Amino acid sequence: FPVTIGLAGMIGLSICKGCPSFTSSAMGSMFLSQCLAIKGYIGNGQTGVTQCQPNYYCVGNNVKYQCPVNSNSLLGSASISECFANAGYFGNGNSIQLCPLGNYCPDTSGNKLICDPGFFCPSQGLTAQVQCAVGTISTTQGTISCSSCIDGKFQTLSGKTFCQDCSSACASSQFYQFKCTNQTDILCCDRIS
Repeated sequence: FPVTIGLAGMIGLSICKGCPSFTSSAMGSMFLSQCLAIKGYIGNGQTGVTQCQPNYYCVGNNVKYQCPVNSNSLLGSASISECFANAGYFGNGNSIQLCPLGNYCPDTSGNKLICDPGFFCPSQGLTAQVQCAVGTISTTQGTISCSSCIDGKFQTLSGKTFCQDCSSACASSQFYQFKCTNQTDILCCDRIS
């Protein structure tokens, strides 16, 4: 933009002066206020310029938009593609979706993760996968429920992918106390002599 300067005994001269940092102006701009913020910034040369605040994106020319519902952005974001899904959602920009069954969306990276074997994801919008309880298992990815160990098998730990075979009998020095359940093997107790 031009700046008029006066010299003693001379008519004012115009010289071009550059816009402040993080701003630019169109050819022929005459005023500091016409120096508008570049992408990722908001403001103009007259009022000052700051980085675009979190949860917004600034496309340049002093234009700012809020990120879509269920998404967020970092300081200085310059386009809608920099708006990432909140936890429980996945995607970015205009494609923000609720995390589906069998998956979990733990953070604001915009990614969805498929539930691991030994875990399950029973509802939409989960931020963490859930461990299968004692006596239950899941053997595949993306499970929405765990299966109980069948008769003759058990699992004493949570988050597992297999059931163990129940013992068939007690040692000769022991007697049978409790039968095998999906959560415990048979219980044998020592005989008192």
